[in-house]
Amino acid sequence: MATTVRIKLDIEIVESYTGDLGNPGKTHRVSKDVVFSNGNGSGQFNKVHSDIAAATTDYDVAGVVTDAQGAAITMSKLGMIYAENRGTTSGDMMYVGGDANSVPFCGAAADFVKVGPQGFALIVNPIDGWTVTGATGDVVEVNHNAGTFDHAVIVAGRS
Repeated sequence: MATTVRIKLDIEIVESYTGDLGNPGKTHRVSKDVVFSNGNGSGQFNKVHSDIAAATTDYDVAGVVTDAQGAAITMSKLGMIYAENRGTTSGDMMYVGGDANSVPFCGAAADFVKVGPQGFALIVNPIDGWTVTGATGDVVEVNHNAGTFDHAVIVAGRS
């Protein structure tokens, strides 16, 4: 199965206010449109898993998660994590990472990223990727620290 990953990001923030000599303002922009081709080399992806779940989930990317056809996949490098908190209530906090056997995308295995309700985290490391080590560094945990809500996850990497 061939895999192509496209990430499109467009952020625009407009500041404006009323001044004595007109309406000054400033626009802040960041745009990114990147396509990663199929393969297992630097800057390429050939493994992907996506899921929507309603509880804390450990995504083991070394032979446990599956591709779109239901086949188990094993990544040697994890290159992208997208995690979306679909909670709508204040306090619906989600932690990404933090498992003792986490792929070390935050530094130490026990480190994590907090994502509040309606928030998301997108972390991309396409050139080097994060090394996946079976049984000790192969999990992307999405922990529902508080609240009952759904989350969406996409992880992509290479074999």
